[in-house]
Amino acid sequence: MLPNFESAYILRRLCRKTANLLLLGSFLSVALFSSAQEVTIQEYPTPNGATPDDITVGPDRALWFTAPGAFQEIGRMATDGTGTMYPLPDLCCPTWITTGPDGALWFTVSNKIGRMTTRGVVERYYTLPLGTLLQDLTVQSGSRS
Repeated sequence: MLPNFESAYILRRLCRKTANLLLLGSFLSVALFSSAQEVTIQEYPTPNGATPDDITVGPDRALWFTAPGAFQEIGRMATDGTGTMYPLPDLCCPTWITTGPDGALWFTVSNKIGRMTTRGVVERYYTLPLGTLLQDLTVQSGSRS
């Protein structure tokens, strides 16, 4: 079972403050909000020493993160600590990432919003007007009328 959105948000903020490590272990966010149970935290180095900026739980239950810095990539960390990095050719500074209701990962780079499959394939970009400053990316729950 995936953590609820509030828990994922808190996990995202924890990982942003943790340089070069992702915290895993029955998804830490779930353990933080359960009743008095013993919590086990596993620490794994990120692939290629990347520094995660934003993080989300993907539809495949892995942790997906943006790695702006020198890498300009999106990373995936499985719960067993196996990591993969996916380069974003010709794009600068992936910042925010979230899981969409369509089972894809949505992320921001500069003034673009991108869609990536869980295989690491970027399928498309949506370009926003120049000067657009994206502060976060989230999924709207419910339907629009």
